[in-house]
Amino acid sequence: MKVKLMLKLFRTKIFLKEYAKLKFTDKLYMKYVVYVTTLLKEENLPLESRDHQLKGDWKNFL
Repeated sequence: MKVKLMLKLFRTKIFLKEYAKLKFTDKLYMKYVVYVTTLLKEENLPLESRDHQLKGDWKNFL
């Protein structure tokens, strides 16, 4: 039986600074936890978090 190992998560100094600036609601924090856990398990993200067309001010951003 082969055991699949999870990826390793590490936080850089830049990440920690940006993370400290965030204002998480409970709902947004739960999504964050689900997404990070899913990525660590090397599973596919939910459809809502996959690549999509940009809207508004970001529409023409390359």
